[in-house]
Amino acid sequence: MVGTERLTGIQRSHHFVRCDVASYDAQRQLFRAALALLPGGILNTVVANAGVGETYDVTKAHSPASEDPPEPDMTTIDVNVKGVIFTSRLALHHFQRNPPGTDRHLLLVGSMASLVDTCGVVAMYATSKHAVLGWFRSLRLYPGAHNKDARINLICPYFVATPIIPTMGRVMLAGMELATTEDVVEAAARLVSEPRARGRVLAVMPRKAGGISEIDETEAKALEQFSNRVIRALEAESRVKSCVLFVGDLVRLLGFAWLAGALGVVAVVCWMRCT
Repeated sequence: MVGTERLTGIQRSHHFVRCDVASYDAQRQLFRAALALLPGGILNTVVANAGVGETYDVTKAHSPASEDPPEPDMTTIDVNVKGVIFTSRLALHHFQRNPPGTDRHLLLVGSMASLVDTCGVVAMYATSKHAVLGWFRSLRLYPGAHNKDARINLICPYFVATPIIPTMGRVMLAGMELATTEDVVEAAARLVSEPRARGRVLAVMPRKAGGISEIDETEAKALEQFSNRVIRALEAESRVKSCVLFVGDLVRLLGFAWLAGALGVVAVVCWMRCT
């Protein structure tokens, strides 16, 4: 899909090409399309931005316990890890077309989950983002003799209000300051526009916690407070879900009217004890 926009007499083209990032062939076609559309067929910056949230809870109990659980849904790993590897491989390959002295920049998108502990209900997502960090650390210093001048950088956003956070997650994060999309864009723009930015990690945190800041291994420990807050939020989410399921089961078993009456009696008893 190709869209063209005209602003103050200057034509600016924005091209949208459908791509399944978990498919190497689809990514190969995407890069070919990009090279055909770009002036001179030169790539200066590639951003491995596609990602998905948790698609499978490995901690969820399977019933009956005597049977093996089904094969896990690996979509999160396929998109967040395989997709990044495919993008990186093709970017570094096509960067070879660049004339000497032109910029070659690969920007990876990790997460605060790349840097801190989380918990089992988001294990697939956290694992995928740890993998992106490992991939970045493996490539940033030496992406190959033919690309020794290529720049590789990483941004690691905290929770941002985007559709990747499920509804229940947003409920659990209510009242907590989030990172902003504007700061995520600014962090990416800093790394893209600064030719000397190489092998750097920018964390994008809530503004009251520092906003955009550079991270190294020693500073990563300071981020554990975010990990603890996330774990508490997820534990609270689990309790809410359990209560909702419990009430739903009671309604199905006893009927709404009977349950409402029983809850009313409990409320009256509690009120009498408190007074």
